[in-house]
Amino acid sequence: MRNGLIGLLLLLLWGCAGGTPSPAPVVEAAAPTPSAAELRASAALLPGVEIDPGEGLTLRYPGERLFSAGAALPLAGGVEMLEPLADWLAASGRVRWRGTVRAATDVSPEYDRQLAQARAELLGRYFTNRGIDREKLELTAEGGTGAPFELELRE
Repeated sequence: MRNGLIGLLLLLLWGCAGGTPSPAPVVEAAAPTPSAAELRASAALLPGVEIDPGEGLTLRYPGERLFSAGAALPLAGGVEMLEPLADWLAASGRVRWRGTVRAATDVSPEYDRQLAQARAELLGRYFTNRGIDREKLELTAEGGTGAPFELELRE
């Protein structure tokens, strides 16, 4: 009988040693990627943005909506435009964007390029801090005329 109790005790310990099975990890489904038409409709609600009516999807912040002429830092109201844009980019699923940051002054083409680069670095840090992956938003800088900040949907 003693051997039976010891055997039963060992069987109980062996059964308890496995513990309860851990629950399967919860995998959240990726958000569906919105169509270009859905993105166009939702982008129309962003403050300060102009949407190119042509093929594809291009968003522009023209003139001095984000940046004062000759300045690398956004205007006082520029951040209020960038916050909804960052939220919108984060909510746009796995869509990838190409951003172009420009600067045009009367100083020199080299100064324009450096100013555009400073703006691009600042915007890159801002969007990274807001959780936008650099693979999702690729920023380039160029001196010359055009919208100071432009986003183009990458196919």
